[in-house]
Amino acid sequence: MSSGAFLGPMSPLDFLNHFVPAPVRRDSKARTRPDVSFQRMADVENETEMYSPYIEVCQQLDPKQTMEFHSILSPSAPNRTPFEECDEEDPKLDVRVVTYHRSKLPFDNLSEDFARAERVDVLKHDSSEDPFNEVPDDTIFPFESHTKGGKKVRGEIIAHTNAILQLQFRIFVFSIHIMGRKARLIRWDRSGAIVTEAFDYVEHPEPLAEFLWRYTFLSAAERGHDETVKSLLHVQEHPEDYHAALDAIRRIQDITERDNIELLLLRMSPLDARSPPMPPASDAKFYYKTDPAQECNGWDYYVTAPRMNVRRPFGKGTRSLLVYDRHTGRVHHLKDTNRLISPELTVEHEVINELRQAGAYRDILDPKLLPGYPDDPKGWEHLRAYRLITEEVGTLLWRFDNWKQVVQAIADTLEALDGAEKAGWRHRDISAANIMLFNGRGLLVDWHISQQSKFMDLASEDGKKRQDQTGSWQFKSVTQLRDPYARHDAKVNRESVFWVLLWMAINFSQHSMPPIEIKDNMWHVFDYEWITGEGHSKGGFGKECILSKASGRLDLYFAIEFYPPPLQHVLELMHGVLRYKYKIPQPPYIPEYYSEERVKRKERMYELEVEVYEEMMPLLEDPLWIHGKVVEILNTEEWPAGGPVTYPSPPPGDGPIW
Repeated sequence: MSSGAFLGPMSPLDFLNHFVPAPVRRDSKARTRPDVSFQRMADVENETEMYSPYIEVCQQLDPKQTMEFHSILSPSAPNRTPFEECDEEDPKLDVRVVTYHRSKLPFDNLSEDFARAERVDVLKHDSSEDPFNEVPDDTIFPFESHTKGGKKVRGEIIAHTNAILQLQFRIFVFSIHIMGRKARLIRWDRSGAIVTEAFDYVEHPEPLAEFLWRYTFLSAAERGHDETVKSLLHVQEHPEDYHAALDAIRRIQDITERDNIELLLLRMSPLDARSPPMPPASDAKFYYKTDPAQECNGWDYYVTAPRMNVRRPFGKGTRSLLVYDRHTGRVHHLKDTNRLISPELTVEHEVINELRQAGAYRDILDPKLLPGYPDDPKGWEHLRAYRLITEEVGTLLWRFDNWKQVVQAIADTLEALDGAEKAGWRHRDISAANIMLFNGRGLLVDWHISQQSKFMDLASEDGKKRQDQTGSWQFKSVTQLRDPYARHDAKVNRESVFWVLLWMAINFSQHSMPPIEIKDNMWHVFDYEWITGEGHSKGGFGKECILSKASGRLDLYFAIEFYPPPLQHVLELMHGVLRYKYKIPQPPYIPEYYSEERVKRKERMYELEVEVYEEMMPLLEDPLWIHGKVVEILNTEEWPAGGPVTYPSPPPGDGPIW
């Protein structure tokens, strides 16, 4: 969700002073900004008439013609901007002005190109379409407008920024929102967005004019670009090894010559040679691969251009990309993310190295890391850019060849979790995206929020509960979803593995569930979320129903069986054990009017429930019991061939029915 990630209102002048430095001449004298007026924008009768005078002012404030300003009047293609993934309802695109640097212009003027855009300014004629409250209200998120118009516009500006952050290598992004005679300046990064007060840009044009003018003088880094990545779009001649890199990556991804792949140059050493590098971890190779005087001059890799996915602009924004080592000619995996800065978290490559030393993680061979950027203390979470290159290029779990591969990956994940526990680490982010296929086996990745088990099992010194919510929402345990302060123990991870396999089965196995029921089950089992009065997210009702249903039969809950049969058997096995985490026997309620015989039956039933519970608890506590049974099914049952099944989407408008 994006709610709670907006900070403001900030004074526009403070905003400029903090984030948009004033330009100076080479002789160190201050430059003089041209005088402009926005009056024509206030005199128009609709939004479509606003963009022309706005662009004229932008051009007047760009004397060196550094930028180009394109007006967009048509909605974006839905495959370019995932508006349905915003937490605001039905974002509607009307008038926006997209700014491009003249060195990176789009191929056409008909639609925005978020892979090249510098920023997107949204223009609204109606002054009521403000996504933020000038005076905070009494809701959970008092700065965010909860009117229908405000929510729609907030969804729109979120989607624009989301697209830029996903399709480019950016540290932060600026944007402008205009509604009637009022305007707001916004700075976005992965931690949150800082928003100014709404100011009258007609009566007081200085903040808006100053921002537009200063922006044209900003360097790429000051506009938020990551300068450890270099585009090759406008070079006259590609480096000699460029086509070799393209061919190698095509072989890995099974991409044809017709597919358009863009490669960029990447360096994993600091731009400024005066910046001392972080000391390498004991088992990690030193990330300086070449002497700056050598051929690559630090640009040691080609990296694939990022593509659009369904993530939001705030948070880690993790991307899996491929890199080509220009020295060895090999293709590797790049994890490009923003790690959470906390004294309780250890940097991921250090966790991996400890696991390797303990023999608990055999597959990471050569981690290389990028020094972090300076801290960005904006928003609720403190995030820092982080990259990790590993030897392996895994395959996403849902791109399997057969279901035996998937269940083998599940077994390997259970084994990896136990090995990590023995080495003193707990993963804490089990998800379908973090279990990869590699050489026919499972590879558990993304250890960046793992913690040492010995500290997680301790109660707080002051006896107070502390919120300990990590992981991907869809795969969290019932305990975590129902209680934001629940402790993340080892059993939580094993339950999350079960939810991964069930999620895979519903989405990709053969079964008779209609598309609308698939969508319904995905929503109320995996996606359902509500916000408490304290601002905590809660959910898990569908999962709790699956695990605590009186019948104890997974096939009765869904009224179907998943194919192939061994997949159903593994699901039933895991479900049959994990349900006892929540099926705690309770003494029977016995009304006064019960006969003595009926009371005895009730008491005997309770005794049997206790006996079964006591028999199952050791299995639930044993980290490798489920693993052993899954391996047994893998080795003894017949697994037919067949990859993932694709189900049609339900008609538009069909939604959850629960």
